[in-house]
Amino acid sequence: STISTKQQAPSSPSEETDWTSKAPMNTARSQFAAVTGVDGMIYVFAGYSTIGSTADLNSTERYNPATNTWESLEPNPFVTRGSSYARGPNGKIYDISGWISGPTTTNQIYDPDTNSWSAGAPIPTSRWEAAATRGPDGRIYFFGGETTNQLQIYDTVGDSWTTGATMPIARKEHKAVLANDGLIYVIGGSESASVDVYDPSNDTWLNS
Repeated sequence: STISTKQQAPSSPSEETDWTSKAPMNTARSQFAAVTGVDGMIYVFAGYSTIGSTADLNSTERYNPATNTWESLEPNPFVTRGSSYARGPNGKIYDISGWISGPTTTNQIYDPDTNSWSAGAPIPTSRWEAAATRGPDGRIYFFGGETTNQLQIYDTVGDSWTTGATMPIARKEHKAVLANDGLIYVIGGSESASVDVYDPSNDTWLNS
């Protein structure tokens, strides 16, 4: 599993952009998560492997872009895949829900400073292949997942959950991204090209 990076953007549309291969991960995986830490390192968590024999994973790796090297870190307490990860305002990384012999409500918190895991308040509804992102208010917004259109919101300070406005459509295997305009864009999913836009300042969907 080799990382590829783009070279500097072309100065004109006709100029080609090259890709550069980087050091491969220690473990090949799919259905995993990758999060950039406040230290600029890239953290890779858990997932699913089909190398040799199929297996869910709990391993954690960290990539250093400056040295092009990977190192193994403390594994997740649970063997999981299809989880949703987001970095909180405290620099900790939150592993929420996913699949552990079925959809789970777990909320595991990784601290890069101490290379350790702790448990947070479970998400009220189990699901997997959802999408999560940190909002402009520092809370973590958790969208959808298999067979659901729920939005649930996690307060990392109070370690508590609330329910947000119902998503316009149910999604799984999608992505959620906070844009510079303060809105969260919920994009794609299984055989979908659609985009829904959520305003966390007033808990509304702009295109619903």
